[in-house]
Amino acid sequence: MGEKNLLTKLGLITVIVGLGVWQAYPPKQKIKPGIDLGGGHSLLFEIDDTGVPDIQKPTLATDVMAILKQRVDPGNTRNLVWRPIGWNRLEIQMPRPSEEMKKPREAFEKARNDVTNTNISEAQVRSALSLPPDQRQTAFNELALFLSEIFFKSSKKICSFTGGFNADGSLSLIFSGTV
Repeated sequence: MGEKNLLTKLGLITVIVGLGVWQAYPPKQKIKPGIDLGGGHSLLFEIDDTGVPDIQKPTLATDVMAILKQRVDPGNTRNLVWRPIGWNRLEIQMPRPSEEMKKPREAFEKARNDVTNTNISEAQVRSALSLPPDQRQTAFNELALFLSEIFFKSSKKICSFTGGFNADGSLSLIFSGTV
């Protein structure tokens, strides 16, 4: 009788373990590693309690946590761990984003850098304006050639700059070009 009972128990254990493995497969998609295994950040904030009445101090960290949760992650979708520590400290744990989540951020960073690289800074214009008049137009022509290469994919200058300071000290630039 004991042997039959043992086989039933082993069979039941095998079925339960098999169901658990089946539910967790593939593990990279179903199981999110915590901050200890997957990496991330743990931030510890101390709340300034200057001017807070003594009666509110015991719940200060919890109250601040509730307000910050509502503002930072109202839908509770960012997998943040909020933990009040004592009455004036708050710990927030943020897991490292997955590779899938990093791709849109990297695309945004690349697009922003591409736009930034095509800008002519005010310092470049002021530098050209500070040159003697005979060298100034050459500097503007170099900036115009830069813009032609960036925007029009042309190695010849198809736009031009002229510029100077107005009577009130403001900067005046004239850009002309053909496409």
